[in-house]
Amino acid sequence: ACILLNKHPDVRIVRVYSTIIEEQKFPGLNAIPLLQKRRVSFRNEENYGAVLEDHSLHFKIRDRSSELIEVKEFIEHEDLLSEANLKHLQDEENHIKLDEVRKTYNSKRAKAESAILKRAQVIFCTCSEAGS
Repeated sequence: ACILLNKHPDVRIVRVYSTIIEEQKFPGLNAIPLLQKRRVSFRNEENYGAVLEDHSLHFKIRDRSSELIEVKEFIEHEDLLSEANLKHLQDEENHIKLDEVRKTYNSKRAKAESAILKRAQVIFCTCSEAGS
């Protein structure tokens, strides 16, 4: 990816990392069991560094300067979902409400990710994330 960017700095790339890598930078919502994605990672991914952060999908869906409406909607929804608010929803009375929160979160996230991936010219990912 770095070689491609050095030769063609205007190319629109997206790097998709595993959930474990995302959780290193954004642990909040992934710490709530019902919002967790499956966990798969390879050793070489765990030391990815900051070189490709601007091109990483998990950063792009949280880019407040993005012009994509799907990204803006996801950020707005994620901002509303503080960990304290989600923990309040975990009791038995609010189980259905938490399920709706999870569905909405996942839906808005998927739309934001899809919008970003559709605009990319090149997508880099590991084998573990390619099928998810």
